[in-house]
Amino acid sequence: MKTFIPIIVTIFLIFSCNNGQDNKVKSKDSVKNTSTKEDPFMSAISIIAIKGNQLDKTSKIFDAFNYADLHKDRQFTSLDTCIEFLDENYFDYAQRNIAIRGIYHDNGWTIILDPEMVDMTSDTAIETLSRNLKAAIFTFVAQRTSSTFGFAKYNPTRQRYFYVTDGQIAESIGNPLTEEQGLNINQNIFTDDIFELANKLGIDVEAKHIDSTFVVKELEYKE
Repeated sequence: MKTFIPIIVTIFLIFSCNNGQDNKVKSKDSVKNTSTKEDPFMSAISIIAIKGNQLDKTSKIFDAFNYADLHKDRQFTSLDTCIEFLDENYFDYAQRNIAIRGIYHDNGWTIILDPEMVDMTSDTAIETLSRNLKAAIFTFVAQRTSSTFGFAKYNPTRQRYFYVTDGQIAESIGNPLTEEQGLNINQNIFTDDIFELANKLGIDVEAKHIDSTFVVKELEYKE
């Protein structure tokens, strides 16, 4: 079972080793109560965006987060149905020591959907992955139920990190990105600002115009 480090961000809420499973329960409830089929990302998003098409390196990617690919993939033709499956099933899979993650490629970015909001908290894993892939990595979180919003940039070390919870800036590290101009990157940040920041970087987090295959992978927790 994965272990979690205690502090917040990038998603960002960090879980303790002993309470990891409890936090998954809370995360599931919060996402499930707010997500909708019509617009699954409006209530909660949790993604890792890796520059370039890295779909041929998925085992290497998930190994960085201490997972083993079970090679039991499910394919979906829309982001909505992919997210719906993740949302409805990730907790049950976790009870069997299996993590499920979505992954797809669009517009020069490989996108990982992290329904547990766990992998995005691992600075060490993301920095290692950025270094090994020689690629910039961004993370984004927006969860309206907990008023949690944030993002981070790694290339390969963490260069920018911004995190707000309950209307308070919990942490702001690094120089503002050029793409932040004109957005509410302050205590008033909201989902629209996260979406627009991602869009400015060429990352369509809503996948409204993406003709792609969305894959859900089953991953085994390494000891």
